[in-house]
Formats: sequence, C-alpha cells, structure tokens
Amino acid sequence: RQGAMPAVVRKTLFGDGGVQGLDGETHHHRKQMFMSLMTPAAIDHLAERFADLWRAAITGWAERGEVVLYDEAARLLCESVCAWTGVPLPAGEVARRTDDLVALFDPLAGPGVPYYGARRARERTEAWIVKRYRPGGAERFQPHYDAVGPVAGRYLVLLWYLNDVAEGGATRFTELDLEVEPRCGRLLMFPPYWMYAHAGLAPRSADKYILSTYLSY
Repeated sequence: RQGAMPAVVRKTLFGDGGVQGLDGETHHHRKQMFMSLMTPAAIDHLAERFADLWRAAITGWAERGEVVLYDEAARLLCESVCAWTGVPLPAGEVARRTDDLVALFDPLAGPGVPYYGARRARERTEAWIVKRYRPGGAERFQPHYDAVGPVAGRYLVLLWYLNDVAEGGATRFTELDLEVEPRCGRLLMFPPYWMYAHAGLAPRSADKYILSTYLSY
C-alpha cells in the first residue's frame, strides 16, 4: 500500500501515516484497533444516537425557510460519531469540526483553492487527536516509532493522559525497559525515533483516553 495512493489523496483524505497506507503488522494492528469498535452492539448504538439527533433536528427544520439536507446530515453525522467514540463536541465546535471533515473528501466545500483548503483542514484535524482504549485486551497499540516514511519530519511526540487508569494502559518504551502509567494531566514528551519505540498497553480496569500530537520540521 505504501506509495500506491496519489499524494493529493494522502495529504487530504487519508493523511500521512494513515492506516490505508500501511503494510504488514503495522497495518494489521492499526486496522484491528479500528475494527474493534465495529461490534454489532456498538453499531446499533451509533445508529440510535444518530436517529435521536435526526429526530430532534427535524423540529428545528420545520421552523426554517430553507434546509440544505447535505449540510445538516454532515453535521449530525459528525456530532453523533464523535459522541459515540467517547469524544463529544461542545455545541460551539460542531460546525467547525464538520466543515473540516467534509473538506477532506469534498474539496468544493473547502475554503479558497479546494486542494489547499483540504490540506489546511487535514492539518487542523490532525492537531486534534483523541484516542480511547477500552479494556479487554483488543485495544492497544503495537510497538512503533513515530517518524518514518511520509511523517519523517516529526521531531517530538506529545501524549497527554486525560484520565487515571488503575490497572494496565501504560506506555511502554521497548528499548528502554520503561513504562509510564496513565495519570490524568500527565504530559509525556519524547523524540519519535527508533530508540524511543513504544507500545500502548491495553487497559484492564477502565477506558484510557489520551490526546496526542506532534511537532514537525
């Protein structure tokens, strides 16, 4: 998969380092993490959440002179999916996040020159990465380092733990024989190179939430 997709797609819709451009074990583990969310019960929960928002929105639509259904559906999908994944959006942030996500696959919706509008939307979206790992063993991150291939320009990783996890969920640095326990408010910073290869261990006692971002050249 690496190098197969056009750069304009990699830089907008999928993003550098996205699962669609990975190969081998790296692809397998990343895909497994995403697919672990797609249980029948979880999908039913998402459908119910979206239906509830849709029904609530209909009341407001009846009082408006014009409704653009595409725009409304995109907003409701963004709001429901973010809440479903455990990252609910404040009311004032829904429209901005929706616009950025739509711009990734609908360039005509982006500001300015469509491609560069989509690039800016991708940059804003990647600056906002919240991850949830649920107990059970399936949701973890295999050993890896964060500056390779299309993202080789990264020079610093920042992980901010958003909650306490009593058992499991540590970040393990495989080359250093070091584990960092998840504690709410703890900020972990380290270089993204091979000597700092690390794994996100599966939480055992509770969900683990982290916010991650990178500094790049």
